[in-house]
Amino acid sequence: MKLLALSIIVVILSIFCNLSIGANPVPKENFKLALILSGEFTDLGYNYACNQALINVEKALRIHNQTTVFNNIVTYEDTVVLIKKLVKQQYNLIIGSSIEHVQATQDMSAVYPDTYFLIRGLAVPTAKNVRNIFIDFGIGHYLIGYLAAMASTTKKIGIVVPGPPSLSYVTANAYYLGAMNYSKDITVYSAETGSWYNPVIEVGATNYLIDKGVDVVAMSADDLSVQSTAISRGALSFGTSGYPVYNIFGESILTSIITNWTMAYLNASQDIIAGTFQSELYYGTLTDGGVFLDQQYSYLLKKEQLDQFNTLTTALKATKFEDLPYAYNKLYLNSSYGKERLDQNDLLSSPTLLPEIIDLGYYVIPPNEYVVKKSITYGFSIAAGVVGLVAVIILVGLLVFRETKIMRSASPLFCMLIVFGGILIYVAVILWVQSPTTGLCRSRIWLMSLGYTIMLGNMVIKNFRIWLIFDNPLLKKLRITNAKLMPWLGGIILLNCLILAIMTGVGEVHSQRNYGFEGLFEYDYRVTCDMNKSGNIVLYILLIYHAILLLVGCFVSWKIRIVDIAEFNESKSIANTLYAISFCLFIIIPLMVSQTTYDSQIIIICASAIFTTASTLTILFLPKFWRLYTKGVNADPFSSTSQQMSFDKSVGGQTKGPVEMDTVIVSQNEPVSNVVDNEVPSQP
Repeated sequence: MKLLALSIIVVILSIFCNLSIGANPVPKENFKLALILSGEFTDLGYNYACNQALINVEKALRIHNQTTVFNNIVTYEDTVVLIKKLVKQQYNLIIGSSIEHVQATQDMSAVYPDTYFLIRGLAVPTAKNVRNIFIDFGIGHYLIGYLAAMASTTKKIGIVVPGPPSLSYVTANAYYLGAMNYSKDITVYSAETGSWYNPVIEVGATNYLIDKGVDVVAMSADDLSVQSTAISRGALSFGTSGYPVYNIFGESILTSIITNWTMAYLNASQDIIAGTFQSELYYGTLTDGGVFLDQQYSYLLKKEQLDQFNTLTTALKATKFEDLPYAYNKLYLNSSYGKERLDQNDLLSSPTLLPEIIDLGYYVIPPNEYVVKKSITYGFSIAAGVVGLVAVIILVGLLVFRETKIMRSASPLFCMLIVFGGILIYVAVILWVQSPTTGLCRSRIWLMSLGYTIMLGNMVIKNFRIWLIFDNPLLKKLRITNAKLMPWLGGIILLNCLILAIMTGVGEVHSQRNYGFEGLFEYDYRVTCDMNKSGNIVLYILLIYHAILLLVGCFVSWKIRIVDIAEFNESKSIANTLYAISFCLFIIIPLMVSQTTYDSQIIIICASAIFTTASTLTILFLPKFWRLYTKGVNADPFSSTSQQMSFDKSVGGQTKGPVEMDTVIVSQNEPVSNVVDNEVPSQP
């Protein structure tokens, strides 16, 4: 018997030692407390309430400069780093105020057994240096549900909640039960936001409820977005984040739920100082003042209504938790619970809404699409359309007057192809300022690239033929017809098409939505064209290809710069055009690199495309049509002259001196096209 008694004493002592440190009181002047918040303590919400409790502790203990608040600590890693720092600084009590801090504070409490922790949770802790703290979430919403039903004129009330996994449906269900206690004729709507703090979604969800006819809106949220939105729409609301919101919004707030963490923080601090800290669960209720309603009720509630409501509140304060009407209710029988009485864990894990609540689900903000500014779309579309129409007129003119000497001397086929390339560029500009689709993204690149290739390629080939004629030191008889040049043009275009096909296929050119694009609102988007990394590489190859084509054109133009024969005076116009385009690129490329906005890039691309193409067509074809107009359709483009040219040529790798050559004398009866299209007679 003595051995049994001794064993019982040992067990009792072991349990006591596990529950209480109790041996080392902390002098009040050495006591240090740290409060970790998930947001700013100025949020007039949950973090404000926690900070207010800390202020009350300072006042009750009459301590100064011994407490510290840490804001915006959310992640596990940040919480662990902070706790390690606080332990080194010899803080006695560390409060992890939010759900986000639970895992980190639990892990660190095992690492630092001599430091005390307050942790959010419903379970009774086993570690001797930990207290779990919680407040009854349901009773406050039950009471405001009763008030909402009382104040509603449309008989439709609503609540905005985070929804799982951020928070179960405990507050929404309690709100509904409170409303049903007042009147069975009330319809209750619920909308979810996905988190405790999501102002944008909260605003949208509140507007959605009000659009359904709801005139009183409650919420579970850490900010005041629901209240401000409801009031702006003429609805009534509540404060539920721990702050008396009546002080901000006035009579549109019927009342506020005040969460009071003072008792939890103060009792733990006093026990640490006294050396009597015990591991336990603190659960704040309406009875002990852990939660209560602000007594600044809106005047919109009539006196008899407030008397009725105060009678209910007094009765609930005297009721045990297990008998509270939101913990014990027959309506639970027809729900997923399948029983009338729920404990704290059942309520906190409420997985579903009660079936009588109209569930609007997770509110999704209808996204707004931002498109190219109308001024840009209209401006460039009209400009490209006008110059494109002019290009079509030029093309028709070339076709109509192709047999005239003036046009035949300029090789009408190549001229028409140059104009056709310009028309493709204008069409690409119009597509470039439209809202992109995958088809448009691909089409505009193809049209722009092929347009420049056809336009530049024909100009390069026209000058290349002249170069071949005059870069002829042995004065061989040459026969350079259009038929001989067309394969070269076809090869240039075919290579361009091959590069474009690879870019389109391998690069997966497509349109996509970009949310928050260039500082847009988080839920707004802009459709842009995109491609993968391989596509970008091919795009660079395409740009290099166009650059080489332009450089070749400039090189050939430079080589024939001294040709001063009237029959070939178009070569100078082509050369000037190629030089002008090259010069423009030196301006355009830095501008493209420096611009960061999508609209600015569109403006630069389209403006440069219109300018360079219009300049090309103007320089090349305005003089021809002007000559037709002033000289007549039967006019000779040139007069019979004899010029003497000199070239420094290299034959067989050796440099020759100037080679004198009488240029071809074109008679009145033989157009120059017969020379360049057929043959150049050799010197006798």
